[in-house]
Amino acid sequence: MKRNKRKSRPVRQATTTVAAAPETKTDPTVSRRRFLKTARNGAIAALVASAGGGYFIAEVRAKIREHDLDRIGNGVPAIV
Repeated sequence: MKRNKRKSRPVRQATTTVAAAPETKTDPTVSRRRFLKTARNGAIAALVASAGGGYFIAEVRAKIREHDLDRIGNGVPAIV
C-alpha cells in the first residue's frame, strides 16, 4: 500500500488579542500627535529665540553705554 502524503496546513498569521480601534479616515497631516509635536517644538523654538533676543539686546545696550562719550565731559560730547 502506498503511503499518503500529508497536506500542509496554511500558516496562520499572528492575531492580536486586543481588538484594534476602528481606523478613522482622516488626513494624516492633521493628527493630534503631529499637532502636539509641532506645538512642543514651537514652544522650544520660541523659548530659545526669546532668550537669544534678550541676550542680544543686553549686549547692544552694554555697548551703547560703553561708547557713550557724554559721560566723560559731564553731558558735553567729548573727543577722546
